[in-house]
Amino acid sequence: MNVSSKPVLLVALSAGFNAPALFVKKMDKITGALPHVEVVLVQDEQGIAANYFSERKIQARSQRASNRMSAKTMVDGATHVVVFWGGHDLTDIVYFARLLKKSTRIIPLRITTVRNQSKEEFDVSIGRGGPWGNPFKIGHGPGGLSREEAIDKYREYFEKEILPDPEKHAALLSLRGYRLGCFCKPLACHGDVIACYLNSYVEADDESGDD
Repeated sequence: MNVSSKPVLLVALSAGFNAPALFVKKMDKITGALPHVEVVLVQDEQGIAANYFSERKIQARSQRASNRMSAKTMVDGATHVVVFWGGHDLTDIVYFARLLKKSTRIIPLRITTVRNQSKEEFDVSIGRGGPWGNPFKIGHGPGGLSREEAIDKYREYFEKEILPDPEKHAALLSLRGYRLGCFCKPLACHGDVIACYLNSYVEADDESGDD
């Protein structure tokens, strides 16, 4: 239980979250009502939350919810909980925030992830031969593309051929929130380009959330 006179704000972000503008819009409303707050960050992979609080000179520390009990301890020590939630992780944080009746805000997200389709469950294949495959093949030997070069070429193709085309862009957005299957993972692959874009994309529907 929090014994400090200050409110303690626990902010947790689902893996893959990459929308700084959305974070700023939501958190400005929340922190505006919580002066002199102490902040605990969970799973701030991109440093989005740390940068936000640093710019506002609000001290924040990072902690890991490595298991169910550590999640409970962190939530128990907070007065307020905010979760930017993709639905596939941070379930213990969400569960205990509600069980312990903390002042809780859940920001629902559609997080796109990339998985090895030979070893993990996936929703849509982005392998070669399909509409979302990388047309630039990794080659071995003289003249072949390295993995990094193949991804760079795909990124250029993605930005020039997919994003400006209304039909292709609409099809791309239909992948939001899905688990993309590729044979490259856990190595870097063109799917990271797709997921990074989709996870940073914000539209009007994303402004919703429950209090």
